[in-house]
Formats: sequence, structure tokens, C-alpha cells
Amino acid sequence: MKNKFFKQGVIIALLFAASVFLGNFFGYNIFAESSVTPPSFPACSEKIFTSDGDWAHYDSGIHGIPGVGNFEGSDDVYSLSSGNFLQCFCPTTGSDGTQTNWWNIERSGLTQDQINQFVSAGWVSENGSGWNLFNEPYLAKNSSFSCAQPTPTPPPPGGGGGPPGAPPVCVGSDLGPFAPTLTEVRRIDSDSVHACWTAPTPNANDYIVYYGMSRDNLVWNTKVVDSQCVDIHELPSGHVFLKVAATDNCVVGPYSKTSEQQPQVLGVTVAKGLPETGASVLGLLGLIPVGYYIYKRFRLI
Repeated sequence: MKNKFFKQGVIIALLFAASVFLGNFFGYNIFAESSVTPPSFPACSEKIFTSDGDWAHYDSGIHGIPGVGNFEGSDDVYSLSSGNFLQCFCPTTGSDGTQTNWWNIERSGLTQDQINQFVSAGWVSENGSGWNLFNEPYLAKNSSFSCAQPTPTPPPPGGGGGPPGAPPVCVGSDLGPFAPTLTEVRRIDSDSVHACWTAPTPNANDYIVYYGMSRDNLVWNTKVVDSQCVDIHELPSGHVFLKVAATDNCVVGPYSKTSEQQPQVLGVTVAKGLPETGASVLGLLGLIPVGYYIYKRFRLI
């Protein structure tokens, strides 16, 4: 009797092993369906501080959180690929926000058994039509995120400059470089001026030259980088007034004294000799008295 039960057990075990082998051989699993991985969703903390929701954006109001309830605050909904959505809710008070990942399960082709497995894992089954989404079935999953906007790291103490290639470190106590001293302002042609100045302090990186046709109305300016001279072109004729200030790329320092430059006075060309036609005329004029004398002396009576 015992041998009979033993033989039956061996036969059942062999049949079970054969079914498992054949199932794996033909590409199916008798234990469970193929596993499904949810799509990846961006983080709300990376979205709400850079752009408003393209599907929906509300600065205030009453908004629903699937599986939780309705709350007052701001709400942004971003459309993603394959009919999926990202919902970012921030309450009126506090900084504890709720991120909801809306997974379009119809377009993902999930079976009902797979849907049930995700619901058991904490996902909420909803139809998108009741949430102003597509009229298709969704699985929604909530998580927490911070609605507090991150603050930039404060710069180290100091002012101006910084290591080569790095942006300047600016502080409120930076008063900027001292005023430069203009050393030369002259016309180089009819519509151009050449100006130079001395550097006030070593931290003067760049300069701003202000100029115009009136001392009280310097309407133009130009920035000069890594130089203490500049040529300014396309100026109208007349008086030119100019002043310059230095900057350490944080603060523009005080101006230099305004310098006035007048246009060049064109020299009057003086002839070094009379033209040939002029000499002939004077020669003829010199003969008039002689002719008159001859006329009086030898005139016919």
C-alpha cells in the first residue's frame, strides 16, 4: 500500500516538473503574469519653481487629492507622454505639498489582475473624466514634497573680484573703485574722439565712459573692458563733453571730472603766390598811366 502511494507521489511530482519546464520553454509562467513597472514621473519640486502647469494652473482654490479629499491651495497639472499626468498641490498654509502621479493604465495595457495588484500596493483606481483628464482609467499614487522654494547658498564674505573665471562676489559694503583721472581727450578726425585715463585702484576691472554734446546732458555711454583708452566714433561736430567711471563688476564707482573737448580748428589756407592770371591783370593795370601820358603828349589837335 505504501509503495502505491509512493509511486503516485513520484508521478505527480514528475508531471508538475514537466509542466514547469514546458511553460518556461514556451514562454509563459504558470505562477504569475509578467511583472509591470510603473512609468517614471518627474518631481514636483523640479517643476513648480520653473514653470506653471501646461494642463492646469491655479494659484488658489479648492482642489482634490485622489483617495484623500479636497483641500485649499495652489494646483498645477503637467501633461506627460502616453496620457500620463503629474499633479502638484501646495496648501495655503505650510509647505507640505502632495504630488500625484496619474498613470494611464488603458494605454499601458494592464490587465485587471495587474490593476488589482497595484491597488493592493497603495495606488488608487480612478477614471480621468472626473478629474478633468482623459476619459480613460487611471491609477493614481500620492507622495509628499516640499513647496518651500529653495534659497540660494549665500556667497562667502568679501567683495569684488574672485578667482579667475569665477563670477564676482558682491556684498553690500562694496563702494566700488575710486574715480579715474582723465589724461587725454582729443579729436582724431571730424567725427571721432580719443580719450585716456589712469586706473584708480587695482580692482577696477572695466570702465564706463559717458559723453555728450552738453556738460549737463551726457546722453551716451560705452563700456571699456581691460583698457584705459577708447576711441569714440560717429560723433556730431561741436563741443564734446566726457567723463569716466570705474567698476569692479559689482558697483560702479564715482565719476571723474567732466572734460570738454572742442573740435579741431581747420587752418585757413594762405596762397604763397598770385595765380598767373592775376599777374597779367596787374601788369595791364600798370600800363594804364603810361598810355594816358602818351595820349596826352601826342594827341592830335
